[in-house]
Amino acid sequence: MVDMTAPGRRNGRKTNRKVERSQVSDLSNTVALAVWYLMRKNGITSGNQLAAELDVPQATINRKLNGRGEFDLGDIAILAEFFDVSAVELIAGARLGGQVTLAP
Repeated sequence: MVDMTAPGRRNGRKTNRKVERSQVSDLSNTVALAVWYLMRKNGITSGNQLAAELDVPQATINRKLNGRGEFDLGDIAILAEFFDVSAVELIAGARLGGQVTLAP
């Protein structure tokens, strides 16, 4: 199983730290938009389906896709490999597939 645990977890233990939607970085929001786009492009209709493909807990992937958790560099590398794009494309929200610009 891929480790995409929430930032509020360390070594499998829950901490008191909560990530509020407003605290999620612009980077994570950009990555989430890029992942949603790539999911649609690849016929993946839900976060649950993506979680199953990646063998990641559904709650973890859904939390990050819906702006309630941060994507870290490990997550970005896993997603980039899965969708066969570069990590830079996910981070920058670059022209994925030559069709959509996600970043201004």
